[in-house]
Amino acid sequence: MDPSLPVGVAVLQEQEERRKWNEPPMRFAEGQLPFVTIQLPIFNEQFVIDRLIDAVCKLEYPRDRFEIQVLDDSNDETTGVAQEIVERYARGFAGMAPQPIVYLHRSNRHGYKAGALDKGLDVARGRVCGDLRCRLCAATAVGDAGDPSLCGAGDRDGADAMDSPEPELQLPDPG
Repeated sequence: MDPSLPVGVAVLQEQEERRKWNEPPMRFAEGQLPFVTIQLPIFNEQFVIDRLIDAVCKLEYPRDRFEIQVLDDSNDETTGVAQEIVERYARGFAGMAPQPIVYLHRSNRHGYKAGALDKGLDVARGRVCGDLRCRLCAATAVGDAGDPSLCGAGDRDGADAMDSPEPELQLPDPG
């Protein structure tokens, strides 16, 4: 609670915040969902990359409506580890269907994370692109990707996806 607010106002404000998190996620018809590019920028993270990719591959979103880019700027063993994991998920295995995932490696770190994300946009197919790395943080279980508040995403023109949805798709206000 904000100590500068009167107690009654602060309590109401806190109840309103709780209510927002208890609302069920909005659902969209499959035909209304945009094609999405999920970008996972990494740097020397060989011990978390498997959990990160596993979490993203468990997203509840139609497999023909998104792609996953692993954007690797690593200069250690992570390159081999990440490439092997991406290949395994792309092929599929017991309990996991083949995933729409690609591995992209840069030998220079120009622009660091932003540079990796930008380079990924050069080959991204999605109308909406999002960096989920900041929110998933190698989580082992994630919810519905149809919830646009899951990540900061932007459309291909660089605008915030929440401000520039496809004409037939009306995204809820995450705030």
